[in-house]
Amino acid sequence: MREKGFTLIELMVVVVILGVLAAIAIPFYNNYIFRSRTAEATVNINGIRTLEESWFAENNTYITTTTGTACCANAPTSPPGKQTINWTVAQVTNWGTLGFAPTGASTYYIYGVNSGCPATVTGVCNARLTIGAEGDLDGDGNRHTFAYATGTGVVLDPTTGFQINITPAAFGTIAEGGLGVF
Repeated sequence: MREKGFTLIELMVVVVILGVLAAIAIPFYNNYIFRSRTAEATVNINGIRTLEESWFAENNTYITTTTGTACCANAPTSPPGKQTINWTVAQVTNWGTLGFAPTGASTYYIYGVNSGCPATVTGVCNARLTIGAEGDLDGDGNRHTFAYATGTGVVLDPTTGFQINITPAAFGTIAEGGLGVF
């Protein structure tokens, strides 16, 4: 008479099958998480862009720290990583002039806005805007940079707030890449 139960070989086959499924599923899951976190940058850049365009419609200039208004300093100031970065009350207040605040108390990216003229350009150029988001979602030390630019194609001077290493290939679209905007 045979007793009911599983043999060791049957159990080992099940363990191997589960291991193979896990080896396939975990990278797909990590890629899904990575892609969902990159959506934060594009959504927030679009929100900031909308607020900046509203400000421009009322004041004929964009609002940034480089325009002499206390708004839109790079925030948060902590280096980006795999974890969210908390915004301080002062940073939320600073961006409150524009009307932007992160959903919740933290983000995966550092955000910044730049507007104005490089020192080498004379005349009126208040219709130039660059919005950047920078983060290191996979923790490998390489930052992922998203930027939106509008206005003329002149790369801004580092003294205006950003150290511009990225200019979207098509102005008016959000582009990823480059060495960073901060």
